[in-house]
Amino acid sequence: MEGYYGLLKLTTGDELIAKVVNDDGGNYLIEDPVQMFRNVAPNGMTWIQCSHWLLFNKTSLVNIKKEHVLAIVEDLNANVILNYKTFLEAGYMEHNMKEKMEQEKSRENEARRNISSHMIANNSVH
Repeated sequence: MEGYYGLLKLTTGDELIAKVVNDDGGNYLIEDPVQMFRNVAPNGMTWIQCSHWLLFNKTSLVNIKKEHVLAIVEDLNANVILNYKTFLEAGYMEHNMKEKMEQEKSRENEARRNISSHMIANNSVH
């Protein structure tokens, strides 16, 4: 039962959807955990909102002790999995765009410093 998409209900009350990549008996190793929130509008309309569970980690893998998991569901609806994957793809695209913009800004700043240092060197008075 390894390598499946699962919904995990934690003892903290958090509900996560993630890819469960390993179950070693005492821990679940999950990939790309996403926290889900249920919202209800004043008119009674319900929708699910998602956000990354861990915002500042470099790796997408997380080890969770089984003692912190109240329930795990393995038979997710295909639409849920599709929406989860779409959410992840959009997040990774945004992250990659930010990284690319930061790299371009860094190169631009370096070019400006190089130009400035050359201009200072070429404008000396004798």
